[in-house]
Amino acid sequence: MRIPSALALGVALLAGGFFFWRQQAGTVAKVEPASAVAAPKGITETISPALTAPSTKPLATPKEAAFAQDTVAMQAQAVLQLTNPLERRAAFEKLIASLKSLEELQGVLDAFATLKKTGRQYGAEWALFWQTIGHRDPKQAVALIEKNGPEQPWYFDAVNRVVEQWGALEPEAAVKWLNENEALDEDRLDAALASVIQGYANRDLRSATAYALSVVKPDEPLFRAIAGTLSRAAIQQGGTQGLTAWFDALPSDAHRQGAFSAVSNRLSEADMNQQREWLRLHVDKSYRYDDAYRGYAQRLAEQNPRAAMDFVFGEAPRFNNGGYVGLGYASYEWLMQDPVGFTDYYRNIKDEAQRKALLQSLKDPLGDVNFPMRKRRAAEQFLSGLATP
Repeated sequence: MRIPSALALGVALLAGGFFFWRQQAGTVAKVEPASAVAAPKGITETISPALTAPSTKPLATPKEAAFAQDTVAMQAQAVLQLTNPLERRAAFEKLIASLKSLEELQGVLDAFATLKKTGRQYGAEWALFWQTIGHRDPKQAVALIEKNGPEQPWYFDAVNRVVEQWGALEPEAAVKWLNENEALDEDRLDAALASVIQGYANRDLRSATAYALSVVKPDEPLFRAIAGTLSRAAIQQGGTQGLTAWFDALPSDAHRQGAFSAVSNRLSEADMNQQREWLRLHVDKSYRYDDAYRGYAQRLAEQNPRAAMDFVFGEAPRFNNGGYVGLGYASYEWLMQDPVGFTDYYRNIKDEAQRKALLQSLKDPLGDVNFPMRKRRAAEQFLSGLATP
């Protein structure tokens, strides 16, 4: 989708600020209005003056430009072929810092292209190159991208890396450029928007969230991806407490449902006990997202199948037909790990409804022709064994 920029961004922030941010104590804090888009105090020292006057002017003559480009290409090849990764990174950073013109930056791209033809890959330095020039002077960085054109296989990767940096500095300018970029189809524009919001959130999570809520509806697939980006920034900046406060401050149940799995995944990466407690607190909410409970049950089953089964039967939500969310994941994981222990557990279940639900969770996938053969055989062997006295 084409997305609001410039004035629309400021209006969106003002509207988003009306409802968005709630502190842990329950008070509402005002989201900074459109002026929040400007670089915060102190950040200007890290931004090149080229932000307002990009260094896109070519060197004096075509001959000088070609010489500079070739010279940098040779220097970059030599640096990239350093075998010690730390020395290579330090030398590469120093080289990039010394480059001013488009022709010199093009020389670095030429070096990457030459070395790639020999089978050499430098993913870390490639990312560093675009992130560095995107932060230093995003207008010059996009000029370099445009100079090479969308026919380059790396074009869209470079766009995402640069607009992420641009989003941290001038999100409205980044959005405007994306809207005007005819090379971006809807899917690639969505991916680039997520990158802008990621950069914006790294600088100002509240304003970035308000903007995201104003341009992406909670029922759109893109919202789940952006929720992942924003939740990552929330936990990075405020820990698990900041993450859950961010989630609680979302303005509607539809938004909370769209962000539910993202928050659960972030908590899982931090501490599964905190994730379990958070899932338990939300189990009876209309906005809960059952995939989060399935994911927790599956991961727990990999570590402790019995504990996963207890979670499913004791804490996970239930389907309308009486089934248990996550039961298939837990039962199959245990059956694959320890068929004897699983069989013993089944035979000692006293609740008839739970016994039936467990059996059904094993039978349901068997009608799928794409179901993995190892799991199919294990289930069939278990089910046939039940018929044996």
